[in-house]
Amino acid sequence: MHHIGDYCGDAELVRRYIPRTRLAIFSLLLCLFVILSGGWLYSRYEPIQSAADCTSVETFDPTNSTCYYECETEEACARLAKQVDTELDAFFKNSQTKSNEQAGDGRPADSKNEVIFTNGNGILQPKPNNRQAALWALFQKIASNDISKQTVDTFSVFDDDQNATAAAVWRSEQPKKWHVTVNQAYDNEPKDLIHTLVHEYGHILTLSEDQVPSAVTGSCPTLSLQEGCAAQSAYITEFSKRYWQRYDKKAPKNDGEDQDEVQRFYNQNGKDQTFVSEYAATNLTEDMAESFASFVLQSKPSGTKTVDKKIAFYYEYPALVRERERIRTALAKELGSRQMLRTTR
Repeated sequence: MHHIGDYCGDAELVRRYIPRTRLAIFSLLLCLFVILSGGWLYSRYEPIQSAADCTSVETFDPTNSTCYYECETEEACARLAKQVDTELDAFFKNSQTKSNEQAGDGRPADSKNEVIFTNGNGILQPKPNNRQAALWALFQKIASNDISKQTVDTFSVFDDDQNATAAAVWRSEQPKKWHVTVNQAYDNEPKDLIHTLVHEYGHILTLSEDQVPSAVTGSCPTLSLQEGCAAQSAYITEFSKRYWQRYDKKAPKNDGEDQDEVQRFYNQNGKDQTFVSEYAATNLTEDMAESFASFVLQSKPSGTKTVDKKIAFYYEYPALVRERERIRTALAKELGSRQMLRTTR
């Protein structure tokens, strides 16, 4: 018996389950629906038992224990794609970044019971337990296997339900490498854990060595950050010009170390009309990462508020739009059972 996950990418089965459909247009949407069958974190794949296990746009096939859907025109396919996006957007509607990082390099303020793993081409040493391995697998889905292999120096897991940080990243002494840490106390809060990991991946993308070189001779002619000197063409250079240069010395000092100062800055500068969250008002890099998380986890905004423009900023870069599509497809599997999605309808 085939599980529904086995159908993704199989042209013959695609034709069987979706007749009269233009496959070139439909393949990505099919894979997205297929992936929705996966379980959260370390759950095993299970056959579909009834129509109750299908999404709102699928039909149950009792013979093959699968959910399927049909569309005959490009317009119909587009409507289905929009429904998928709507359910995913609804799932993350109230999600948020969980972070209590110390000002500076981004390390969490505390990390009790921490276990540190070295990363060798995607393989952690020492061997992680199932719970730790599941968190690593989740991060790999968000960052991609290639990025995980190439840029992660160490991956650590700590367990502290009193810690407000779900995950954090910071640059390694090797400029092209990063340290990643995850609080496994949040593995039962998938919305906020995923949101935080997407936020942290946003840091890796926007503060990478090619974006912000660490070695600069002389003064920095663009934007000086803890990680280095931002390239003229860097995402963060343009983001700063549009949204942070206006603040100059009015921005929170010491990268937002004083939370009271951050809150005042947020309140005095448009609140949610300007920032996707109060945490985004901490500093430039957090504003970028928070806006990136909203870019990935929500639909493209159509408004003209500053907060909308910050999210729409990422759509100007085709490479980042492709990343968004890849991440959303990968995350669909990690959203848990269809029941988790159905509760948002």
